[in-house]
Amino acid sequence: MKRLSTIHKCEVFSRYFQAIKTGEKDFLITFDDKDFLVGDTVIFHAWEKGKQTGETTKRKIKYILRSFKGLQYGYLVLGFEQLLDKRSRIRCSKPEISV
Repeated sequence: MKRLSTIHKCEVFSRYFQAIKTGEKDFLITFDDKDFLVGDTVIFHAWEKGKQTGETTKRKIKYILRSFKGLQYGYLVLGFEQLLDKRSRIRCSKPEISV
């Protein structure tokens, strides 16, 4: 039986978080310690100086690479796409008109 999509929490260093947030980085190499599946959502939490900064961003997993010769045992690569929140969709659907 197919399971429903899951929401995972991942903490990433602030410098990597910013690249994920802007869309510059659309992948993550991480431990294969969660039951990641394509279609799951990952909520990234920025981490700096030993604690969370409070910033978060969401991504949907669109690709998973496991058991690849170039990956260290126990790791995987997640490829993901950006999820827009409701406010982002509203802003994008109403372009500014300059007069």
